[in-house]
Amino acid sequence: MKKQLIAGLFALFLLVGCSSDSKSAHTAACSFDAAEGMKIDFTVTAPEDTITKVNYHISLDYKKLGYDLSKVSDNIKKSTASNVLEQLGFSSDNKGVTVKTKYDKTALNIDVEINLEKADSEVLDVLGFTNSTKEDLNFKKFLKNAQNSGVACK
Repeated sequence: MKKQLIAGLFALFLLVGCSSDSKSAHTAACSFDAAEGMKIDFTVTAPEDTITKVNYHISLDYKKLGYDLSKVSDNIKKSTASNVLEQLGFSSDNKGVTVKTKYDKTALNIDVEINLEKADSEVLDVLGFTNSTKEDLNFKKFLKNAQNSGVACK
């Protein structure tokens, strides 16, 4: 009985020890104003030191567009969202990119999730990851470059 208890505790110790990840995951939340009335918040996720995911939240105040999107047709809403994404260099047609659009009373909100492991080269170029090497996708290097270009990150 004592041997079984010790063996059970040893097995539990091994499971806990092996399942705990000694390599840390990094996440940074950043934001900047891209144009008058457009605010962009994004989160960069890097298991270990290599960035694998970038999530954007883009908010565009309707008043800055010159018309009230809450009162226009769905086609104009979709067109506006597509134009905003196009200006930023993204499309829901890009591989590795998922886009969700929400129209509330005061702003157009677009959420863009980019899986860098699946994204095509066009998307990587837009994000500044031209070579998509581990060095190019380095979390600390990305944060330093973002902050040097005026983006606030935490």
